[in-house]
Amino acid sequence: MHWRRFRSFFPVTEDLVYLDHAGGGALSSRAQERLARFAHDATTLGAFEGQAVWQAERDRVRERAAALLGVRPAEIVFPTHARQGFAALLEALDWRPGDVLVLRDTAPQDVPGRAALVRRGVEVRTIAGPDRVAGGRPVSERAIVDAIASPSVRMLATRSVDLGTGERVDLDRLGALCRERAVMLAVDASASLGCLPLRPTQSGIDFVAADGHRWLGSLRGCGILYCAAALRDALRLEDAVEADSPGVVALGGAVDLLLEAGIDAIAARVLALRGALAHGLRRRGCTVLGPEDGNPSGAVLFRPPRETAEALHERLHLARIHVGRAGASLRASPHFYNTEAEIERLLEAVSCS
Repeated sequence: MHWRRFRSFFPVTEDLVYLDHAGGGALSSRAQERLARFAHDATTLGAFEGQAVWQAERDRVRERAAALLGVRPAEIVFPTHARQGFAALLEALDWRPGDVLVLRDTAPQDVPGRAALVRRGVEVRTIAGPDRVAGGRPVSERAIVDAIASPSVRMLATRSVDLGTGERVDLDRLGALCRERAVMLAVDASASLGCLPLRPTQSGIDFVAADGHRWLGSLRGCGILYCAAALRDALRLEDAVEADSPGVVALGGAVDLLLEAGIDAIAARVLALRGALAHGLRRRGCTVLGPEDGNPSGAVLFRPPRETAEALHERLHLARIHVGRAGASLRASPHFYNTEAEIERLLEAVSCS
């Protein structure tokens, strides 16, 4: 794979070592070109013809987003962000008094529309509290099995990546557990969609939401929401969520590039860069969260050995190396266009602490 060619589509590389795609990705020139074309059409065709052009582009982007997930275009809608997508989903479901929504590793107060659910008689439970964002052991399968054992449980909601450790959640296993108990499975894939493969149909996932501005490499203000065909028509989610046209257009350009590179090849590249980074950080005395032999995502959460995360973050900023903050830790998340040389630049800066 000629990664240098794909790197040429990311102008951010001219000035920055950009390693925060789990927090907010960099826009590619492909997405920029799509936006420019849309703006040209809007200014030259006017509302009458321009509306037809916009409708055709939205349909095209829906097909491309569906191809990324291996689902049908009719199962894709475009919320402004993942949280809005889940809020619309939870509001649309036919909850009954006594139903239970189980959250894996999310605080109940963080559920969008929680107050409305409680008024409808829905109980919201969590398996593990938000204190684990600072690091800790993943939620055990036994805890999940116990949490969804009751026939009152209608849905299990989870992230695709454990925020405390950077480890991938075994969605295939969760999907199997939920199918055995007739429990719906909803996944926030913002921390992985765009750098790791996700196949909702194969994994038994009913709903997937993801922000467009993270690993997908698009603008804020448009994400992807997948709803299984058996539920989509009844829920009428498209009536409740519809991102602005520029966001959908930019998302189309971003997804085009991901499909061209191939999500499996992207995943192999990202995990190789992530592995080299984690190894180098440990050699330099950093604390890398998550087990060495786990199932990593594209992000590395770490703490420097001799200075605070805040101090190192500031030094990296001055050195034009951009990483994210995660509480008392830093988060580095390389994408497929990053290079081994950029990983080494970050490691060298850490060594100066």
